[in-house]
Amino acid sequence: PRMQALMRQHDILMIADEVICGYGRTGEWFASPGFGIEADFMATAKGLTSGIFPMSAVFLTEAIHEVLREGSRQLGNFAHGYTYSGHPLGAAVALTNLDIMERENLCRQAAETGAYLHRQLQAEILPLTHVGEIRGKGLLAAVQLVSDKDSRQAFDPAAKAALRVSEQLWKLGVTLRPLPGVDSIALSPPLTLTRAEVDRVVGMLKQAIETELGR
Repeated sequence: PRMQALMRQHDILMIADEVICGYGRTGEWFASPGFGIEADFMATAKGLTSGIFPMSAVFLTEAIHEVLREGSRQLGNFAHGYTYSGHPLGAAVALTNLDIMERENLCRQAAETGAYLHRQLQAEILPLTHVGEIRGKGLLAAVQLVSDKDSRQAFDPAAKAALRVSEQLWKLGVTLRPLPGVDSIALSPPLTLTRAEVDRVVGMLKQAIETELGR
């Protein structure tokens, strides 16, 4: 919000990237409003169709829409567009996906299960010697791996700590992504995740970290 206030002072538009965190991922339909951000543009994709079909959408404010509408009056046609838009199959998949999300209340489930996930990560993973931080919200989290817990000193990149943990997790039966450029493990599970599955994933993550990096 403070950054947005500064941007508005200088008449700079804000674009919120909700491609990963939109459509229930953080326990709310979109992440930015939950942080008090009122973006001028909001880019979305992925969760719009749950990845079943490639589809994206851009939200914009009434003020931005008015600029496009005014340009349309001057030019005689809509002053903005895409090469491919309004795809009927993509639209059908998106609408069906959103109907299912509403009917099964998946945003609320993501909020409740996500809160449990973060409690378990704090209790089981954060105390480990080579874990510096747990961050995230809802069913979106990252586990930072460090060589020294007190100073939060990063591992030497040559050690490939996150990659090694990820490979160990693969052997245990769960796929968690090592984030590029930083020694962190990302968690972005399905919105239908259960508490039993949270316990299983956290247990495997703990085992993988201890196996590769020590207790």
